[in-house]
Amino acid sequence: MSFSVSGVRIFCRRRAHMLLVAAMVCPLFAGQAFGDPRSAVPFAEARHATGEAADLESECFRFINMERQKNGLAPLALDEALSAIARGHSQDMAALGLIAHETPTGGTLQERLRRAGYSYQIARENVARAPTLHQAEAGLLSSTPHLKNLLATDVTHAGIGIVLGGDSRAPGIYLTQVLARPQPPPRTSEIQAVYQDRIAELRKNRGLGPLRIDPFLECFATHSLQQIGLPLTRERLERYFSAAAQDLRSLLSTEVGRLTIDVQMLAQPSSLRLNDCLQQTRARLLGAAVLEVKDPHGRPRVALLSIIGLAGD
Repeated sequence: MSFSVSGVRIFCRRRAHMLLVAAMVCPLFAGQAFGDPRSAVPFAEARHATGEAADLESECFRFINMERQKNGLAPLALDEALSAIARGHSQDMAALGLIAHETPTGGTLQERLRRAGYSYQIARENVARAPTLHQAEAGLLSSTPHLKNLLATDVTHAGIGIVLGGDSRAPGIYLTQVLARPQPPPRTSEIQAVYQDRIAELRKNRGLGPLRIDPFLECFATHSLQQIGLPLTRERLERYFSAAAQDLRSLLSTEVGRLTIDVQMLAQPSSLRLNDCLQQTRARLLGAAVLEVKDPHGRPRVALLSIIGLAGD
């Protein structure tokens, strides 16, 4: 997104009684993604469980850790972001009346994790439908693939999603368990080093000289990140930089005629993107700052704010 504030241009980059069970493992690395166009998924409708479903989810989580304890394994931590993803899939399966790891509306586990912006090293999933939670748990324990997921040593977190559903011939619950090892959070120093290296490489490949790092712009970027607050929405950015426009205008000299502000929320250095104006011949100055933050689900992220000075038109 972009908007202008008194000569300052701002960009922001920024989801019949029977038992049926299925298990899968995704030994894949996945990065974050924001604004996925596939919006017809039930994530937003299944963020929190209430009443009986919430009680069953808590019971199921205790069941997982009891089984792990019996086998001498470390307990898993409850991850609300994974629970929201699991709950959305259970809701999707209940609406469609099926048990599957992939649905027409929700896609695969990898796709659901990616749309939710969940960065992971490995992810496993168990799904089941049964008249009761006890029967679902018994079915999972009696199945080698499901038990392997429950007792996996490569996961550290779990999310549970239970939806009460089924028709009169097959009432009961739809259960999704997502077990994962989250991607470790990036270090701010790593993000900043990768950012500067990529800018230097980009400009060198374009036959352009290096940008001059401006101490005032760096200081202003650092102060801005600390003052704007989360979440970094368009409205917050516009309000903050509108108020700060007078200070920014003091930089608009004969050398710099426009300032472009770029904001990114990063889970990993690989998701970093370079603003198009960085490859322009008019780009002159750069000031950037990074800050460790939490996303709306409490996951660690790094906010990167760049102020780029361009020569006047």
